[in-house]
Formats: sequence, structure tokens, C-alpha cells
Amino acid sequence: MFEHILLFLLLPAFVFSATDLETTCTGTDRVYSDGSCLVLNKTAVRYSKAKVSCEHYLGYSGHLVFIRNDIVENTLQQLITSNSVSNVYVGYEQTNTTGLRNGSWVYAYTNGSTATASYLPWKTGSPSKNNTYDRTYYTASGVIDTAGEITSSAFVCQYEENLKQTVSDLEEKCAANSRVHVYSNGHCYIARSDYKYYYAAKYSCQDIPGIYGHLVHIRNAEQAQMVETMIKASSISYAWTGLEATNTSSTNKSLPDSWSYATPQDTKEIATFLPWIPGNPYNSISASATFYYQIVHGLRNINLNSYTFGFICEYEDTKPMATDLEFKCASLAPSLYRAYRNDSCYVMSNSLYYYNKASLSCKDILGYDGHLIHPRSTDDLIMMSSLSGALNGGYLNIWVGIEQTNLTGSITNLPLSFLGKLINRLAETAQMFCIIRGVRYWTMCLTDIPNFDSFANTVS
Repeated sequence: MFEHILLFLLLPAFVFSATDLETTCTGTDRVYSDGSCLVLNKTAVRYSKAKVSCEHYLGYSGHLVFIRNDIVENTLQQLITSNSVSNVYVGYEQTNTTGLRNGSWVYAYTNGSTATASYLPWKTGSPSKNNTYDRTYYTASGVIDTAGEITSSAFVCQYEENLKQTVSDLEEKCAANSRVHVYSNGHCYIARSDYKYYYAAKYSCQDIPGIYGHLVHIRNAEQAQMVETMIKASSISYAWTGLEATNTSSTNKSLPDSWSYATPQDTKEIATFLPWIPGNPYNSISASATFYYQIVHGLRNINLNSYTFGFICEYEDTKPMATDLEFKCASLAPSLYRAYRNDSCYVMSNSLYYYNKASLSCKDILGYDGHLIHPRSTDDLIMMSSLSGALNGGYLNIWVGIEQTNLTGSITNLPLSFLGKLINRLAETAQMFCIIRGVRYWTMCLTDIPNFDSFANTVS
């Protein structure tokens, strides 16, 4: 009998112990109910900005509140009424605006995924007949449809117990970034609103120390929707993506395997998802880069040195940096475009030098002997062309570390021309760009590479 009484006394404490989320979900701006924490954000913003701003609690894949039943609705109504807020954005979106106005409404997650909306407490008279009203806000009278990028409103975020996951180092670093960002499935996406030419954007995804970044690889419709939301939230219309033409000399950009996911390391993977807008891809040799055009919801290809756009960077948990040189290469000043590949750091200088000074300028990484780049293959020539293209959107003449050993002739040095070929120049007759592995000035430098004998004989 005593054992049964003791068990009865201990059972309530075991059954009703508070979760981590419930314990921390306190304050006048938030409430815990039915396995979720709802957080009110009083600052009025556009819908897209609200959608990417739910990260009060990491590890719960926060999203705009989903009104799934009358319990959630009553809790939401009490929260906004007690805080004297009249209306808040909620997580309904309409996916087919050409159909019935009360059809095709979904719960929209931050990462672009959706679930069919099962509970729609419309305010009397809603939804309207305007098919551009594909977002919603909630008032004490019910849900009202609206155009999310025109109207600003407060919003309520929801964090669910059943979405809890371990918080990773990358998620914490992602959340600490001040730019518009989204963390999803081990990837951090960061929107950049500083406009750059394509190659400059390609080598600028270095916001997170210790993690390789690249222009976003859109692999499915959900990611395309997420990218579109991030573009809107950043107040830009276009954003470069990491999709490049596989064969830059081809005039038919519609052939199978014509497009690849590219990285600053020039690793390429054939793209399998290509959400082109009508009329694209454009069949031109020069139209080798792509951008996402959010107004028409898809990709366009274009000459990579014709325009400057914003861009979306992507970072992956599975691509950490492993060596000291990798970290030091990534930690160089943002003004230096660089790439780590094959145990070497390539750096593009942003200053004009004569050859002799350029050859002594590759000293940006302490502890490593930098030198003008030694082009050893076609891949190196491609790397040099793209790194030089990052400066001012154009190909530049670049000094390389190849010299003539027989000084009885008239040629003493070889810079790389903008056409991707080696041509000879006298050392002190012109200021040109150079390349250093490990550092870049209008010179290209290379850090930590083996010696070679006669690459010059193999390049015409």
C-alpha cells in the first residue's frame, strides 16, 4: 500500500516536467501552448522579411505561426490583444493564384517547403477577389489576405517541440550574421545586397570562418521558393546563383548536361534542376552565368561581365576547412578575391605593379612562401581568368611566375592576357596584374605549391 501511494505522489512530477522550450518561453511577448512557443514581434516589416526572421530559439526551425486549430487561434488572439497589436502576419500562402480564391492555401515554412492548410478562420468577407493577395495577416476578427510585399505588419513566430533538433556550430554562426539568412538542413544561406559582377560574387562567399561557401545551388522547387523570399527580404530584384555553363564555347545552352553547380574551387557537378523562365536559356557563348529573377520566378542566363547583381551564398556543415593554409586563405581581407584549391591558396591582387615589384609582393600569408602563380594546367588558366574577372567585371593582364632563363634574347617575362593565353612582355614596360597563390594583387600570387620545369613550352 505504501509503495502505491509513493508512486502516485511521484508520478505528476514525472509526467508534467517542463521542456526546455516551455521553460524559456516566458515574457509578455510570448506564450507557450499546445507544444509550441509563440513569439510576438511588434516591429512592422514586409512579409518576406518576417518570414526569414523567426530564430528566437535555435534548433526548432522557427516559422511564422500556423493556425492549425481553434486552440492556436485563441492563443494567438489573446497574445496580440494583451499586447495591443491589431494585426500580425501568419504563415499562410496561396500557391495557385489563378484558381479559386479560397483554394490552394498552404502553411509555408521558412525553407520553402509547405503543408496543406487544414484550418482557415477567414474574417467575414475574406478572402478578397484580388488574386495578387497571396499572403495573410490575422486580426481579432479572423484571417485577411493581403499583398505581403506592399503592406508592413507585426508578426508572430512559432517554435514547435516536434521540430526540435541539435543546434550545430553552423546554425549558431548563421544566426549571428547580420545579413538576411536562413538555416536549413545543415546549410546556411546568406543574402548579399552589395551588387557585384558574377566572378566577384563567386569569390565573395566567405562570411562564415572555417566553412567553405559558394553561390547558392538551387536543387529543387522548395529551395527556389526560399531563394525568392530571401531576395525579396533583401530588397533586391536579382541574385547571382552558382549555376555556370559547363561548356562555355557552346552556343546551345539547352543541351543535356549544359549547366553545372560551380564553386570557388572550380569543382563542378552537373545541375539537375533548372527552373528557367520562358525564353531561357539564351543561346549565346557569352551567356554563361545565371541569376534568379524573383519578379518572374525563375532563372535567366546572361553575360557574366555585363551586369552587377546581389547574390545568395550557401555554406554547408559537410565542408569545413581542415588545414592552416585554408583558414589563413579564407581570413584575408574581403577586398582580396581568393580561392583555395589543390593545397594552394590563389590570391588576386588589387594593385598595379611592374613585374619586379609584383614578383616580390606575394607575402600576405605569414609562414608560407608565396610567389607569382605557376600555371600548370588548363584548370589553372581557368582559375586565373575567373579570379582576374572578379576585379571590375573584366579580364585583366596578369603577371605570372614564368621567366626566360636565356637573357640574351629580348623577352624576359610572361604575363597572362585577358584571352587566357600567355604572351610575352618586357618586365618594366607596363604595369599589369599579377597572381600569387595565397595572395592576389593586380598580380596573382600562389602560396605553397611544388616547383615545375617547363609549363611555358606546353602553352601556346
